[in-house]
Amino acid sequence: MMIDFRGAAALFVQMDTDIAPQIHPECVQLGHSARLCCQDKLNQRLGTNAEPARCHYILPTQHTETWLLASQIYSALDINLNAVTNYEILSDIEQHLIALGYKSKQGVNKKAARKLDKRPADKYKKYSKQLTENLVLARQRCAELDRLSILFEQQIQI
Repeated sequence: MMIDFRGAAALFVQMDTDIAPQIHPECVQLGHSARLCCQDKLNQRLGTNAEPARCHYILPTQHTETWLLASQIYSALDINLNAVTNYEILSDIEQHLIALGYKSKQGVNKKAARKLDKRPADKYKKYSKQLTENLVLARQRCAELDRLSILFEQQIQI
């Protein structure tokens, strides 16, 4: 598949990597990271072995909401009660955000954990201010957000 970039400085493709087991189960079963599996699947779909020039994959581990959690002025703790420095390894992002007061809704059944209420999506607008105000902190905690920020900074300089 050829990507037509006429008039564009870059193309950014964003995919939350929690979908890796559904789109590339054999890769996940081999023990590869969700990010690597999603990257591989995108490469397959685009008919390439690597990100095409001026095309950038933005693959936040698990959820983009990880970036919201990473922008909080508090430290998430691991099971040993140590401060987490890499928020992209956390698997219970939604539960952390709900504990901090983000809106939630009941899971599919009464025994299921509460889920973030993401509808309508414009609810997230109010959280964007916090993310931008604490972007330096969030970038330190999330390599993929840092990568995206660097790419934006490079594009601005072009």
